[in-house]
Amino acid sequence: MGRGRTWLIGITVTLAAGAIALFLSYDRIIGSVGGAFRQSPAGVAISPEAQALIDQAFTGIEPGRLKDYHVHVIGMNQKRTGSWVDPDLLSWWGLHSKIKGDVFIHSSGVGDVERFDQRYIDRLVSLVKSMPVAGEYQLLAFDYYYAADGARSIQDSELYVPNEYVFEIAKQYPQFFAATVTVHPYRKDAV
Repeated sequence: MGRGRTWLIGITVTLAAGAIALFLSYDRIIGSVGGAFRQSPAGVAISPEAQALIDQAFTGIEPGRLKDYHVHVIGMNQKRTGSWVDPDLLSWWGLHSKIKGDVFIHSSGVGDVERFDQRYIDRLVSLVKSMPVAGEYQLLAFDYYYAADGARSIQDSELYVPNEYVFEIAKQYPQFFAATVTVHPYRKDAV
C-alpha cells in the first residue's frame, strides 16, 4: 500500500471517529448552548452570594406588582393548540435548522417533544411559582410571517402560536398569566 493511500485511510478514519464523537456528544453540546436546566427551581442549590443577588434584585418590589411583559409560548401540537413549528427545525435534513430547533427545545427545559405543549406550560407554571415575588406574566402569541403584500409566508415562518392558545392558557392560570396577542403588521387585516 502506498503512502498516499495510507494517508487517505488515516484521514478517513480520523474524520469518521470525529463524526461519531460529535454524534455521541450532540445532546450534551446542545444542552450547554441551549441550557440544560430541566430540574425544578425549588430543588436547585445556589450559593449564598447568588441568593443575596436574587434577594437584592427583588428588594422593594411589592407582591403582585411584578410584571413580566415578554414571556414566550411555543407549541408543537397543531391539532390541539393550533400551534405550528417549521418541520425543518425538527428534521435532520436541514442540519442548521435542526440544531436551532434543538437549542430552542433544550432552552425550554422540556425534553418530551411528544407531549411538549402541556409540559411547556407545566414548566412555565413551575418557574413562576418559584419566583420570590408574586407577579403577572404576559404570554406572547406569535403570528406567521407575512410579506409586504400581506400574503402569509409559511416558508419564512419558523413558528406560530395562535392568540386563542395564549388566551386559553391565561384563562386556565389567571393567577399567573395574562394573554398578549400578536398581529403581524403586514397582515391585510392588521388594522
